[in-house]
Amino acid sequence: MNRRTIITIAAATLSLACLSPATAQRSRKQVKKVQIVEAEPTVEELTFESLLPSTARIMFIDSIVVNKEDMARHIALSSSCGNIQITKKDSILNYSYTNEFGNKRFLSIADTKGIHNLYVQDKLGRNWSEPEKVELNGDFTDIICPYVMPDGITLYFAARNGEDNIGKHDIFYTVYDSDSRSFYRPQSLGLPFNSFEEDCYYVIDDFSNLGYLTTTRGQQEGKACIYTFVPTESRETYNQDDIPENKMKRLAMIASIAETQTDKEALAQAKRRYQAVLTNSFASNDTSDRIHFVINGKTTYKSLSQFKSETNREKYVDYSAKMNLLKEKEQQLADMRRKYHSGNRTLADDIAVFETEIQQERTALRKMEKQIRNAELIK
Repeated sequence: MNRRTIITIAAATLSLACLSPATAQRSRKQVKKVQIVEAEPTVEELTFESLLPSTARIMFIDSIVVNKEDMARHIALSSSCGNIQITKKDSILNYSYTNEFGNKRFLSIADTKGIHNLYVQDKLGRNWSEPEKVELNGDFTDIICPYVMPDGITLYFAARNGEDNIGKHDIFYTVYDSDSRSFYRPQSLGLPFNSFEEDCYYVIDDFSNLGYLTTTRGQQEGKACIYTFVPTESRETYNQDDIPENKMKRLAMIASIAETQTDKEALAQAKRRYQAVLTNSFASNDTSDRIHFVINGKTTYKSLSQFKSETNREKYVDYSAKMNLLKEKEQQLADMRRKYHSGNRTLADDIAVFETEIQQERTALRKMEKQIRNAELIK
């Protein structure tokens, strides 16, 4: 990154217009004397540089600028993904996410100092339980904009002071471990999702295969930009050997969404899906695209109701949750490898353990998938 430069000019104390020609000439010579002092880069700038090689390769298809307090209303989220909401009290915004079944919600509520904490509630009959504070492993403060994936275990949120934080609020993700009844240590989403400004919502709509990022970068006070993008199954990064550093920085900062649109066919398909969402095609209760499970060359299940037995249906739900958990672990492993190659050699043992665990889980999931498929074929 180019270091900021401070130029100190030794200026004359009198106006040149008031000086004699000889004196003015000497004064002009003084004005030409400059001292260049290079300021040390900030911690955030250094973090940006370290994250730059792992910038995610994402295609953005649209953007819209809205009032920050209205941004949840402009995220075209399918009803099957639950509901996000922003409320305003005494000029402070509070945030909530309620799942598609309406029986669990995460609340981001500000205290008397205006600092947001994260809480969870369960619906018991017709009433909500008392809010229980969500404890996250890390030095996070002012946690806002919670969103939970349909798998029920992957949580996205924005916060200050997390690891690899580069802005006012950065976006992080974590996964709930049912065995320990706690969340894994949250990880930064990195670039281009985070910036030096406020980065708020990160929302993936599995049923329309679209994602939404809300951020205040480049916006006036009180405004936010909602970017619509095409999510990827796993994190893909750019080949730095093929991209100049200045262009890589532009991609990391989303300087132009057109620069990310390199696949015309995928772009056209994504725009069609987005238009369908905007016209409420995904807002119905139709669940035909909720799953994609190949039974054989002729049969693919696209709905849980297609399973022939309740047992197999429950096994598939368990399989799907474990598959999503595996994907998150693979992302954590990629982050650990990046930090290792950046000089953190203390991660070597942890990386080895993670690699072994992931390989074992992959084998177990392949076996589980085969058992479900075979059980359906003999019914």
